Order: sequence, then structure tokens, then C-alpha cells
Amino acid sequence: MLCEKLKAEIGESDRNVLHVKTEKEEFVLEGRPVMLSAFSHVAQQRDLPREYTYYNAPKKPTEKSFVYDAVFSKETGFNEKQRRDDRRHDKMVGLHIHDEEASKPIPSQSSSIFGHYLDRRCDPLDRSRVRIQLVESEFFRRNGVEFTTMMEDQ
Repeated sequence: MLCEKLKAEIGESDRNVLHVKTEKEEFVLEGRPVMLSAFSHVAQQRDLPREYTYYNAPKKPTEKSFVYDAVFSKETGFNEKQRRDDRRHDKMVGLHIHDEEASKPIPSQSSSIFGHYLDRRCDPLDRSRVRIQLVESEFFRRNGVEFTTMMEDQ
């Protein structure tokens, strides 16, 4: 009986489209609700904002790549930081992981959490409550020895 009421409310035309609204986004799922799997909300191509991606990087344009270009692509210049010239990303040369992690509100790597919130302080670093010791024109020592009298004796 409940199923018949739902069919009457949904209708034949709306049965193939399911609208899901979350706090931040709205998804449109096509297909009958019985046929939709748990992973059907994942689109094949995502156009998500930069904050939602794992590496916080914009989507790179996809180009056709050929096997020959992937195997025989070699940089013409000499890289002095690599141990051998035929290796790529030796000790992560050319990668900017720290810059990507620093731009995220919450870092993806657990090692990047340390020091991530140092720039977001509750109390900003200002010198409004700093004690400044005034130094007299002569050098002051607490033990009572004055350099002026020592210099005059020589």
C-alpha cells in the first residue's frame, strides 16, 4: 500500500530521476532507485572546487598521450640535483607538496599537520605588551665595575 502511494506521488516521468540535496551540493541521480548502487553518486568526470580535491589542485586538461612519448620523453637540459640524468623525480625534485599542503585548510598528509596552524594564532604577535629595558649611555654592570675608570688607569 505504501509502495502504491509512492508510485502515485512519483509518477512515471519522475521515476528515472532522483534529486539528492546535501548541505553543500545537489546531485541528480538517473535511473530507478532500485537499480542505483551505493557508488552511483560518483560521477565519471568531476568538476569539484579546489577545496574538495585531495591535492587541492585544479583539474588538469586531459590530452591524448602516446606510449612512444611516455617512454622516450627526455628533458634536453642537465639537472645537477639528480644523481643520474635518466631518472625522474629523484628525491621529489620538481614536486611542490609543501605548497599544496600549506594552501589547504586541513592537510591531507598527517606529517603536514605539525606547524600547519602556526600562522593562525589567537593572539597575534605584536609588541604591545613588551618590556623594554632602558640602557643608559654608559655600559651598566651589576657588579659595580665600570669600564670608564679602568680605561683611564691604563
